[in-house]
Amino acid sequence: MRVKRRKALILLIGLIILVGVIDYFLYLDFVRKRRLSQEKGQPANDIEAKAYLDVAWDANQDPDLAGYRLYYGTSSREYTNSLDVGNVTSFRLNDLREGVTYFIALTAYDRMGNESDFSEEVSGMGLKPELIVEEAGDS
Repeated sequence: MRVKRRKALILLIGLIILVGVIDYFLYLDFVRKRRLSQEKGQPANDIEAKAYLDVAWDANQDPDLAGYRLYYGTSSREYTNSLDVGNVTSFRLNDLREGVTYFIALTAYDRMGNESDFSEEVSGMGLKPELIVEEAGDS
């Protein structure tokens, strides 16, 4: 009986060590990915990717207006991302990092594809939406 207990205990200790080693390597991979994404100004994982920033602007009065391009990044006048947002005057930037300042500028383009100069730059921080949790029985 003691031999079986000893083998079971050794097996359990080995399993605990194996789980610890696997957890450690997963942690190292997470830290590496987080560092790389922070250098690029992008979210490191799904939890961080929940922040957003709402942007709105006055319409361009050019009769040939086809739409707008929104440029943004984490350094002033260094836009690492751009989106064609179409012919709208507001847009929600999703998948941002909470608490990080983003610098934003727009251009307008016409039906021929000619693009205007950058607008004045604005900045704002990524916000996380409020999480509303209802307890059982609430309606």
